[in-house]
Amino acid sequence: MFSGEKKTIKSVLILYLVSTFLMIITLAFVYFRYESQNFKDEIKKQSIQKAQMIHTELEKLQKNKDESLLYPRYEDLESAIFDSDKKLIFATDATLGEVDFTQQLYKKDDLIYFIYEAKPYYLGAKYIVLKQKNIKTFSKIGKNILLLTLFILLVIGLTSLFLVKLILKPMRENLNLLDRFIKDTTHELNTPISTILTNIEMIEGIEQNEKMKTKINRIKIASQAISNLYEDLVYLTLNHNTQKNDELLKVAPILKDRIEYFSLMFKSKNLEVVFIEEGYIELFIDKTKLIRIIDNLFSNAYKYSKKDSKLTIISTHNFFKICDQGIGMNENEISKVFQRYTRFDATVGGFGIGYSIIKKIIDEYDIKIKIDSKKGVGTCVTIKK
Repeated sequence: MFSGEKKTIKSVLILYLVSTFLMIITLAFVYFRYESQNFKDEIKKQSIQKAQMIHTELEKLQKNKDESLLYPRYEDLESAIFDSDKKLIFATDATLGEVDFTQQLYKKDDLIYFIYEAKPYYLGAKYIVLKQKNIKTFSKIGKNILLLTLFILLVIGLTSLFLVKLILKPMRENLNLLDRFIKDTTHELNTPISTILTNIEMIEGIEQNEKMKTKINRIKIASQAISNLYEDLVYLTLNHNTQKNDELLKVAPILKDRIEYFSLMFKSKNLEVVFIEEGYIELFIDKTKLIRIIDNLFSNAYKYSKKDSKLTIISTHNFFKICDQGIGMNENEISKVFQRYTRFDATVGGFGIGYSIIKKIIDEYDIKIKIDSKKGVGTCVTIKK
């Protein structure tokens, strides 16, 4: 799976799941309030019926002098009666002596209390208080809703993942086709590029007039540009299949060698190349990958430098730096420079893959990079341990 595809799937899933989650949470909250109110109404209705039964029994006790009659008791609840001053007259449970008369229906310690105002009074009882177990607590309602919400989210998440992959399948197939095409094309480019460069070197050994030399130099510059692009494509498409050969390398000699390689390009823009060697930094890295870093930095410096400007390369014990006097970048452009296929000037050639390759390599070897740039002034890129 391509990194871009993963990013797309992740973004779509996050957006879809977050919006769905908020919608479900809102609906769950509304449903919880609805269920809670229904629960309260049902409890209140049942409690009124039970209180009225007790009230009827109190009436019988007051009107009937039969001493065999007792205060009514029920298995599923406890009850108590209070006078108009809210003083306890009688209770089937000792804990019913303390009651909150400010609420008609309330919950305490997983028990439900209901206060019924009796009319008319019998046996001096103005208030009948019921205490019963909370069979269906609010917490149970909330728990059930939460479990249902999580289940719905899981189903929606799996379904959306399947749908996103299904939608992206044609794009994935096209990307795989493009990837195979690039790999095959890269492989096929090797022989003609090598042939062109070899023949140019042979022609350079033959004495030519200035006009012919200029033409040959142009061909060589174009061939080197194609060769650099080829090496970048090889790294992007075949890097995972190549064997690493990490070693401790002195960077300064390699910088000098690559300056020589790019000399013809630099001369074509009449760039003044200044190499300042204050020391040599050593990096433990694959030489091919180090060359890719340097070549891409030189290639960018060449492409974006103004004619007759200056290119400064500095080597120290801790870092090496490449500074040009090109078009420069602003802060927003610097923040995006490592994104693949990013280009800020359509008039300049290239595919916008150079800095993404540099970033990939320095991340692999934990090397640091710093870009200082000012629009219209130029860019300095520092590579350090």
